Amino acid sequence: MSVVNSRTDLPVLILHNVDPAWAPPDIEDALEGVAELESTLRQIGHPVTNVPVNDANLYIRLRDFDPNKHIVFNWCEALPGIPNSEALVAHTLTELNFTYTGSTSAALALGWDKPNVKRLLDQWGIPTPS
Repeated sequence: MSVVNSRTDLPVLILHNVDPAWAPPDIEDALEGVAELESTLRQIGHPVTNVPVNDANLYIRLRDFDPNKHIVFNWCEALPGIPNSEALVAHTLTELNFTYTGSTSAALALGWDKPNVKRLLDQWGIPTPS
C-alpha cells in the first residue's frame, strides 16, 4: 500500500503579474484571484508569500527567496512591458533553480510558434484545421 504524504509546511511563493498599464478593474480582478489562491493555500497550512511582478526585473523580485526552501505557484503570465514573455518567466525560474507550477519555458515558447505546433501535431497524426 502506498502512503501519500501531503506536506503543508512548504513555503509557497505566489508569483503573479500586475501590469501598471492594465485598466483598474483588470488589476482588481487579478488581485482578487491571487487573494483567493493565497487564502486557500493558507487554509491548508502553507506559509505563503505574495510576490507581485509589476516590472520586467524578475530577478529582483526573487532574490530574497531560497529556491531550496520555497516552491513557486507561477501565475505570472507575462512580464509587464514584454509581450509574450511567459516563457521568459519560466526560464528565469528554472535558471534560479526554483521548483514551480506550470509548463517549461520551451513548451510556453512553442505555443507562440503556430506553424511549428501545427507541424508537430501533423507529425503525430493529430488532426488540425487547415
